[in-house]
Amino acid sequence: MPMHLDLQLLKERYSQDLGAFNSLAVFNNPEFNASDYSHINAINQKAYPEIAKIKNYCAKFMLELVHAEEDASVLATSGSSEAIMLTLSNLKQEYQDECNIIVSESSHISWSHIAKVIGVSLNRVPIGADGKICIDSVANVIDDQTKLVVATLGSPTTLMFDAVSELDLMLNNYNDIGLHVDAAIGGFVAPFIETKPWDFRLDNVMSMNVSVHKYGIVQPGLGYLICRKSLYTSKYNYFGGDSSHESIRFSYGFMPLLQFYFNIMMLGISGYRDIVRGHYDNAYHIHEIMKDYFNLDLPISNHEQLPGLLYENDNNSLYEKLLSKGWNIPKYKKPGTSNQVFRLVFKYGLNIEKLFSFLSDNENDQSKLFQYECNVS
Repeated sequence: MPMHLDLQLLKERYSQDLGAFNSLAVFNNPEFNASDYSHINAINQKAYPEIAKIKNYCAKFMLELVHAEEDASVLATSGSSEAIMLTLSNLKQEYQDECNIIVSESSHISWSHIAKVIGVSLNRVPIGADGKICIDSVANVIDDQTKLVVATLGSPTTLMFDAVSELDLMLNNYNDIGLHVDAAIGGFVAPFIETKPWDFRLDNVMSMNVSVHKYGIVQPGLGYLICRKSLYTSKYNYFGGDSSHESIRFSYGFMPLLQFYFNIMMLGISGYRDIVRGHYDNAYHIHEIMKDYFNLDLPISNHEQLPGLLYENDNNSLYEKLLSKGWNIPKYKKPGTSNQVFRLVFKYGLNIEKLFSFLSDNENDQSKLFQYECNVS
């Protein structure tokens, strides 16, 4: 098959990806021509001092976004998997073999995988009927070697935000257990909606990871690890002069960072807020059409979950038809249950035409769609 046909198929597939959390498009900016910057290695800030200024500008925005102090450590990463690796590496460095962590059964697979590779003991606790980590179960498995509890802000399987403020309150009963917020998905959602404190406003939150390439609307390859404590560093002088290095990666592309910089300049807090609220509006509107055909697994809440819909998969023939027409809609067993569910995720780039086409494939009453003004998001 000719290469150009392969690429066309690829383009068609990502436009029908209704289950992924990353954006399906980025902003077009007349000042930003990708080909002009695609060759730049962003690690070499001796050769390109402008990169350091852009990096610091974005880091300051991240600190403000999560209410961290100016002296907090903020590190750009390739994404949340690298941030998790660094979190556990620093924990291992501090406590050696005398530590364990607690995560929920709905946490990202990276936690258990990386903990196994590094040699950190991990205790997995169940989620409650509300799809959130069970706080009583956390308290029951805490022991003298527990050093970190992980809260997930937007589970990839349930879409729910763990009750971070309640976990923080429970951890007030202990002196040396930190709270890490895995905000890989929800880190660019929660700041723009009305929700309970979940970030560095809480005393026990010691660190968090955020993937900008999810709801921050940039190409894959940019995340952040933010910590109250300093991170372990290495020194090098490959580019002339001494430099410090905290990441696992070394060379990395400049594109996602530059895209993020332009997004901050163009959108700011208010712009991101408008976009995120549009995602929730779309979720409500689409559910009004879908509810006659599928049962929601959990109620929709615009302050306790990601902007998406989780449905019980009680119509296998209809689901298989969607797959046969090229739609990517993840189906899986919900943690802690035997229920098969599938999810729809609302994000930037999913526009009204795609929504209409999706509903048409579901054989719903198409006229219903026009009762609502869905946001292009």
